[in-house]
Amino acid sequence: MLRMTLIEIVLFSLPFLLFFLYRTFILRHRMAEGDAFDPTPYHKLFILGGCFGLCRVFVFGVTSQNLPRR
Repeated sequence: MLRMTLIEIVLFSLPFLLFFLYRTFILRHRMAEGDAFDPTPYHKLFILGGCFGLCRVFVFGVTSQNLPRR
């Protein structure tokens, strides 16, 4: 139960962590060049969230203990 909870927490928080890393990288890069900064890459977050959602379904499907035995 603890393992499933930790996996859930990690998979839930990973897109947020990646977004903040992306935002920090872009902000520092654009501040150095003097460009404007758009802090809302919604299309990238949507695609990334979908990918992590599919990974989450796969991980829970593989690690499930309630599989029928043949």
